[in-house]
Amino acid sequence: MPRFVELSHKIVPGMKTYPGLPEPQVDVVVDYESSRQRYQGQAEFYIASLHLCGNTGTYVDAPRHRYRDATDLAGLALERLADLAIVIVDATA
Repeated sequence: MPRFVELSHKIVPGMKTYPGLPEPQVDVVVDYESSRQRYQGQAEFYIASLHLCGNTGTYVDAPRHRYRDATDLAGLALERLADLAIVIVDATA
């Protein structure tokens, strides 16, 4: 049975990105208080707007990243990205 390890990093304002690319920007669209008022106390929720470069945080470079007419991320089957056969080399001395 395959075992997956979560490697994602949180995306937060000010985080380090690739040199020369802008850092992520998070703006509040609706906060808990304003949503509660809007729905007369019947509901509350939080909605944020995210603006970030496509290769911020943990990501996969699709072939299209480098080659204009190649497959984009939506065209890659999950089987090509997860549960791949690997070889582990123990190079400790």
